[in-house]
This record gives sequence, C-alpha cells and structure tokens, in this order.
Amino acid sequence: MVSCAPTAHTADAPPPGADLARPIEALRIRLAADPGDPGLNLALAQALDRAGQPGGAVRHYEEVLRHRRLADADRGALARLYLERARARLAVGDGDAWRDLDRAAGQGGRVSGELEREALFAGALAALRHADRPGREAARGLMERAGLGDVRLAMLDPERAPLPAVAAAGAWLADGGARRVALEVYEVYVARGGRAPEHARRYLALHRWWYGDRERPSGLFLRELAGADLGTPSRGAGALDQLVARAAELTPDERTAAVVEAAAAGRSDELVDRLLSSGAVLPDAWEAALRAARDRDPGGPREVALCDRAPLAACAAHLRQAGELGALAARAPSAALDSALARWRAALDQPRLREGRDAALSRWRRLAASAHARSPGKPMLPLGTVDVHRLSGDGAMAAGLERIARAYLRSPASAERLAEDFADGAPALGQRGPLIAELFLALGDPARAWHWAEAVSRSSPDHAPYAMLAGAVSVAAGAPDRADVFFTFAAQASGDAGATTVEAARLFLAHGFPLPALAAARRAVQLTAAGQPERLQAVRLAARAMDLLGRAADARRLLAEERIAAEAAPAPLAFPPVDTAAWQAAIADRLARALLAPREEAARLFTALADELDAAGIHDVAAACRREALSVSF
Repeated sequence: MVSCAPTAHTADAPPPGADLARPIEALRIRLAADPGDPGLNLALAQALDRAGQPGGAVRHYEEVLRHRRLADADRGALARLYLERARARLAVGDGDAWRDLDRAAGQGGRVSGELEREALFAGALAALRHADRPGREAARGLMERAGLGDVRLAMLDPERAPLPAVAAAGAWLADGGARRVALEVYEVYVARGGRAPEHARRYLALHRWWYGDRERPSGLFLRELAGADLGTPSRGAGALDQLVARAAELTPDERTAAVVEAAAAGRSDELVDRLLSSGAVLPDAWEAALRAARDRDPGGPREVALCDRAPLAACAAHLRQAGELGALAARAPSAALDSALARWRAALDQPRLREGRDAALSRWRRLAASAHARSPGKPMLPLGTVDVHRLSGDGAMAAGLERIARAYLRSPASAERLAEDFADGAPALGQRGPLIAELFLALGDPARAWHWAEAVSRSSPDHAPYAMLAGAVSVAAGAPDRADVFFTFAAQASGDAGATTVEAARLFLAHGFPLPALAAARRAVQLTAAGQPERLQAVRLAARAMDLLGRAADARRLLAEERIAAEAAPAPLAFPPVDTAAWQAAIADRLARALLAPREEAARLFTALADELDAAGIHDVAAACRREALSVSF
C-alpha cells in the first residue's frame, strides 16, 4: 500500500513543539497491543525523531517500510537519520557505515562525496582485517567504488604505485588494524627502497609481530637504518657528575636519563633539582624524582614540593600509581575521581575504619597543597553497586548510566526502560549499547546484559569489538560454548587473532572455566609469534589453566619448552594486626588503590580486602568489596 500525500506528522503523532514524553509513552502502550501497526509505528518514529532519539526513530521507520512506502517528508527524515547513523558508525570504527549511506540514497537522500569515500574505505579496512581472500575481494570492490585519486588505493598495486603513496597506504592499514595486509604492503615498500623513519618503525613493529624472533629483516635494511633516529632515547649511564656540569647542553632525552639515574642512585635532592631546572625533560624524569621522594618519605615535604613543580600529567600519573586518591582528585579534578572519593569515604565511615580514613585524608591534604578537593553535588552510588565511570570516561554518558543503575536498585524493569531511551538517544546502537551491556553485567544481571550484547552484535555482525562484547557477556553469564563462537569470530575479524584469543583465554580463566581457557590459550600460542608479549601471555595462561585442571607437571613442561620462567601466583596481601592504627591505614590505602587500579589488579585488591574484612567481622564492607571485585572482572 502506497502512502498518501506527504505530511509533517500523522494524526496519531503529537504536534511539533509539544511535550513529547507522555505522547510517546502512550504510543508505546498502544503499539504493545499491535507491534506491526504501520500507522502507530510511523507516529512513534516521528515523535522520537522530534524528541532527539534517532536510534528509536530509525527502528520504527524501518518497521513501517516492512508494510508500505513512506511519504516524501518521512523518506527525507529517514534519509537524514541514516546519514547521522553512518557518521556515528564511522566515529566508532564500524565498517558497515557505507550500508547506511546506501540506505539513505534509497530514500532519496544526498550523500556527500567525502562521507561516502570515508565510509567505503572504512568498510574496506574492516574487510582487510580478515586478511583472507573473501575479505580482500570485498575490500577491492569497496575501494573501487570510492573512485580514483586517493593514496590508499596504492595498496591494490603497490609494485607500481608511487612510493610515497605505498607508504601512506601501509600506514593506513597498520593504524587501522589490518596488520597482515599492512606488512605485505610495507615489504614491497622496503624492497623498492623506502626508508622513511616513520614507516620503518611501523614495518619493524609489524615484522616482529608476525615473525617474532624466528626471522629478522634483511641485514642490509637494518644497517641502512642503524644511523636513523627511530625514537629510541639514549640511556647511557655516563659519569653523572660530568653530565650535571654540562646539564644545559644536554638534549631532553639525555637530561631525562641523567635524572632517572641520579634518582635511582639516591643522589642528593640538590643534584636532581639542578638537572630538572636546567632544561626540558621527558615525563619519565619527573616520575623518577617523585618515586624516589615517595620511597624516602611518603607524603613528605619533598614529594609535595615536586608535585607542585611537576607538569600536571606527570604529577597525576605519579599520584594514580601511588593510589593517592584524594590528592589526585584535588590536583586533577574530574567527576570520575569525585565519585571514587565519595565511595571511598562512605565505605570507611564506621568506627573501626575511621582512623585509617582520617590518616589518609590528612596525607592527601598535604599532597594536594593549595588545591582543594571538590564535594560531589549529589550522593554517589555506594561501593559494591557499580562505578559507572569505569565504564565510560564521558561525563554525559556516565550520567546516563548512573540514572539506569539507580533505577535498577528500585526496579529492574524501570531500568530497562531507561536503558532503551538512553540507547535511542544516539544514532547508532554501537555508541551506547555496549556500555549498557557492561552496566547490566556489573549489576549482576547477565540475562539483561546478554539481551543488549546480542542486539549490538546483530546491528553490525562483522564488527569485531561487538563480537568480542558478546563473547565476554556470554562467558560471564555461564555460557562458555556460546562465548567461544563469538571469540573465534572476533579473532578472525580483529586483524590480530593472537591478541584477541589471548583476551578470550583470560576471560575464560577469570570466570572459572579452565578447560575453555586452555583451549583458547593453545590457539593463541599457535596464532602468535615466538618471543612476542602476546605469546608469553598465552603460554602463561595455558600453564595456569593446566594447574587448575590438576596438570601441574604438564604446565611446568610447557613453560620449560617455551623457556619461560614459571609465574608464581601473586602472594596474598599481608595486613598488620586487626584494629591497630596500621591495619586501619592499610585498609584505607588499599581501598583507594583498588578504586584507581586497572580492572585485573582492582579485582585482586578488592578480593583481598573482602577476605580481610570478613575475617575481622566487618561483613557489610566486605560484601561491598566482593561485589566490586565482580563488577570489574569482566
């Protein structure tokens, strides 16, 4: 059935400028009784478009198209939304953006040449990450659609293309994750005499990634590059006093090396300061000086003075590494740090823990110097719920996730409704859907997490990160067989099957599945080059899985064959005697460090804290730490 004349809105749709929340909810209720009704779907699509929910608008416009054509005005609206979604997909690296441009053109939309070209090349890059014949053929078809005049087309015939264009094509492939094809293009570049340092660095990195220590580039090539500056700083340990005497003449690299050596050797503060003030240095110099000051007197005058003098980035890196949460929040304020600090304060607000909390706060005030910690504008989610800032560093995104999390504590169904609105507020599901899946997983609801992970994966089946998300959620939900299917596909589509499979093995192991972990780790060993970090990780994961399966002798034999030292399990964190001042300080400091640490380290710290607090009879904080450990382990 063909639609009638173009209309700005249907009879069911609320008029422009109206308050849309209630009419949208009313339309949804009516549509629940008849999901396929084209009139109701059209009205809801128009309303959602005006309400700034492009994701939902596209979904309901497409439902209308299953039954009838759209009027011209609605075709124009859908074409605009497809263009928005294409741009959004490009922004997250989704190679299916070009498909939305084709859809937009099918609705009469006008697609700019630049946008179409970038979408086609993004699709080609995604296909080339597979590095197989079908992927290469698909990429060629997309690149030929893009037309002539782009240097990236040099990869189609690197033997004949101009050498600068071959280098640019190799860089595009390498930086875009199509590493195997990039190596092939760079091999032609080098064979034809290309030697630019920027591209030599990429070529050598790709060569090590693929061949490891089994094969080296030609001796001639290495000799030619021997005098080139490939970015390796000079770390000579010459006579330190002589370097200090001519400190002003040193390069930043040389001056940094001198500071690092002086700090490690325990030389005087005056000597270190002379070097730091004699000219530019790299961040390593400040971090070495700060580390030495901390080793000598944590939170003392020297560390405070260096924090005041150091560039903010170096100071913040030092404070984060040291676990000085409050000082970091004062010197480098952010919503994420405000939230972590508020959760830390609340968790320690009980008589047996307050003394340690107050001691840490006193030290942080000294380290913050003249900076002042901000008070959060509203109550934060307590420890053990979920830290939304770990999921997204974007403030607006984190705020949306926090609303969903707060609603979940009252009513999971309400949270689901908010999650749908949150996802619909972006043109592409891949912009917010993965965050929602991770949020529900962290809240302990793997069923809802799987619903979102599956939807995201369906929205772009060839996008490796979405397949990896579906695998991670599956293993956390206790479905290792399903997870393995997604992990295998993600490895194929990622451009680096070895590293992706190593991560799959780690996830299996973290969630208590040693047998699938062992199978994944063995695949990863076969997919990585000898001597490379990913290969070492794969072997160690395989050995750890063997240990858990009662095959310790096989684990030792595997490590010996690979000439890898056995990696001892991390020693349990020792605590001072319970209820002493030192014990309270240790609890406060390790909780702060856990709130700042990367996920794997954070999970270990939270678990150790939970064990210690349970043994001390502080079960409420222990339970919160256990929930926090689970929320960061996926």
